[in-house]
Amino acid sequence: MLSLKDSVRLDWLTPQMALAAHVVDGAYTRIGVECVITSANDSAHAGHPVAGDTVDPHYCGKALDFRVKTVPQDQRAGLVAALQQRLGPTFVVLHEDAGTDSEHVHVQYGRIA
Repeated sequence: MLSLKDSVRLDWLTPQMALAAHVVDGAYTRIGVECVITSANDSAHAGHPVAGDTVDPHYCGKALDFRVKTVPQDQRAGLVAALQQRLGPTFVVLHEDAGTDSEHVHVQYGRIA
């Protein structure tokens, strides 16, 4: 079941990201782990804009971060690869901040400009 961390705001979320959240939730469910969105357009982000934008995709409703610390360590790379395959080439899926308290799976709609 998909849930949100208390601080998450979904203002301006694009339809593509709503669909992506559903796909990510399905992948987490298949491995028996709760899917939690940990960030959307809240908090500070310093990523690169996607083509056609001038700010981090989180601030355009084109990116979500998902909790990964509940995913077994040996399944994280496979999860990221499966998500990229399921979402296709118009999405970017990254395993960010590995080994830190802010480790997460970043999913964005649009290629990096």
